[in-house]
Amino acid sequence: MTEPDNLKSMQEQSQCAGIPWRAEALRVGCLLAFVISAACVAREGLHDSDNSMIAMLLLTGVIATIASASRAWPLQNVAWAALVISVVAGGAHAIGALTGIVFGPFVFTDAAGPRLFRVLPAAIPAIWVVVILSSRGMAKWALHPFRNHRIYGFWLVCIASLLSVVSIAAIDPWASGPRRFWMWKSTLPVTWHGTPLTLFAGWFATSIVCMTFVTPMLIHKKPGAQPVDYGSPMVWLALDATFALLLLRMQFTLGAAVIVAAAFACAVPRLGTMLLGKTPPTQSNRRV
Repeated sequence: MTEPDNLKSMQEQSQCAGIPWRAEALRVGCLLAFVISAACVAREGLHDSDNSMIAMLLLTGVIATIASASRAWPLQNVAWAALVISVVAGGAHAIGALTGIVFGPFVFTDAAGPRLFRVLPAAIPAIWVVVILSSRGMAKWALHPFRNHRIYGFWLVCIASLLSVVSIAAIDPWASGPRRFWMWKSTLPVTWHGTPLTLFAGWFATSIVCMTFVTPMLIHKKPGAQPVDYGSPMVWLALDATFALLLLRMQFTLGAAVIVAAAFACAVPRLGTMLLGKTPPTQSNRRV
């Protein structure tokens, strides 16, 4: 089959699935832009004082995540979900910065960039959007063999929230360490390479709230086969791989190993069913 025939076949397959091939090409382009930005940050992001690469990483990450999720759900639903995440998680972070209650005592530095309402750096809501939506996409991909289980929705929320904690466990030692975007004031004796463990408890709780709020917006209302979001898991993997590499450069080998182990743990149930050619018994018809 010639190259034009291959392109025509791909176009026909996308159209048969109800997805315009031009939209698919745009999503692939957004993902490539994010991966390139992530590679640049992994290479130069340890001590480079210029935040332009990090800003580009966040911008391309938000665009790629929303574009990827819009493959499976209407764009307006994904946009509303991103807005809800920004407000809920951004509000929690603002409260935490003012009171030290949610995540533990910390202060943002001038390196964190321009602030919303003189309290919250504008980058924080963007981080939450990328982490929450990509973690949910990764969890949905990993749990796909169990999608008809009666408590699938519960496990989706819990595992997605855990994956978001994995992401911040990769990001925070770099952001609060060599980059000094924020500084922790905790006096706890046990930390995660300088990050207090209270961050992870607060992050998990906030993620649960965000996942609970956005789930009604990200449910398929129509029965039958639905397009699959493959882009969001790729965003999660690229994001965590980037910061795992930075943790290695910081000589935090344990942190990088935990990130890699989490990625493998997510892949096990999906790859296992693919290799064995078996799926768990169905108990209900879920459309989350």
